[in-house]
Amino acid sequence: MTANRLSAPVNSEVLEELLARDRKALLGEMIQGVLHNINGPLQNIFMASELLKDQLLHHKKFLCSSGLADNKVIEDVEKQLARIGHIQEGAHN
Repeated sequence: MTANRLSAPVNSEVLEELLARDRKALLGEMIQGVLHNINGPLQNIFMASELLKDQLLHHKKFLCSSGLADNKVIEDVEKQLARIGHIQEGAHN
């Protein structure tokens, strides 16, 4: 009987430890799934912002070289480029 009394607390401690490990593993899997689901749209945002940035730079060069741009237009393009940069920084952090 003494052996049974000693093994009962040990078994419950081992069981509790196993349950805690299982909960942590499940939580880790859930977090990994959530991060995966968030990362896809963030990558899409980053790629779209890169395309937009390239187009704005192209238009800026065209306007400057053709003499069609005034300072206001160039300032607006530069503001939009800065906004895209902030979006990209936010997507990476």
